Amino acid sequence: EMLRSLVGSEMCIRDSSISDLSVLTDKKIYPIELEYWGKVNIITGYITAHHPYAVAYLTDAEDNILYRFKGLTNGVKVTEVVIEDMNYDGLSDIKIILGMSGVKTRVEYIFIQMENGMFYNSKLNSNFNN
Repeated sequence: EMLRSLVGSEMCIRDSSISDLSVLTDKKIYPIELEYWGKVNIITGYITAHHPYAVAYLTDAEDNILYRFKGLTNGVKVTEVVIEDMNYDGLSDIKIILGMSGVKTRVEYIFIQMENGMFYNSKLNSNFNN
């Protein structure tokens, strides 16, 4: 059974691996180092379910899922991941950019890292202002 702990409005998923996601396509791996987590990967992809959707996970070196970035738009793919401190608090934040090939419109999600290593989606949180 998967152990889940609710942290704020985000799920922290443990004991689940990328290899469990048999329907993950368009997989990209972004090796990064984060203040709280150390050396980890952001793995993005596309779940080809009845209603296809983009996914992004924080994983360890063995592909165990540490965190799932929630709230990404359905029907588009992750085109880019940017790591930078966007709110100047000394912690690396994660920008996930979604779009479709041949289409100029893109959607950006900014996940702000908190001191406990969790993230909040700034589109869903009014405390973050550009």
